[in-house]
Amino acid sequence: MLLGAPVCEAVPGLGITLDVGHAELVALGTSCEVIKSLGAAIRHVHLHDNQGGNLTDDLHLPIGAGIIDFEGILKDLLRVGYSGTMTLEILSSHLSSSRERLRGLIATLIGSEVGVRTDSHCRCLECRGTGDG
Repeated sequence: MLLGAPVCEAVPGLGITLDVGHAELVALGTSCEVIKSLGAAIRHVHLHDNQGGNLTDDLHLPIGAGIIDFEGILKDLLRVGYSGTMTLEILSSHLSSSRERLRGLIATLIGSEVGVRTDSHCRCLECRGTGDG
């Protein structure tokens, strides 16, 4: 059982933020375990890549520059019906390439174009619907 599962069960309506880059530092596949166990509790997702390791190796790399299986993670998020926002936690110089990589992955998975919104307050990927980006 995942560490947070008892807390989510004990507090009805409690939501979590899945930080994919941080979860995958613990062990590859951790994000998918969290999604499968706590998918209904996920309210927001943080995305960045890394090379694995431990918490001191938190590199916040652009999507695709590390070893994280984003296609598998996105499949699992879609499978549990996640339709919330995702924040790219990367340097702004890599925002465009990471956004396009995610847009392509999600479009392939759901079979249509994906809207991406970027505004002055956040850099969010809306995995369903249309955006103004």
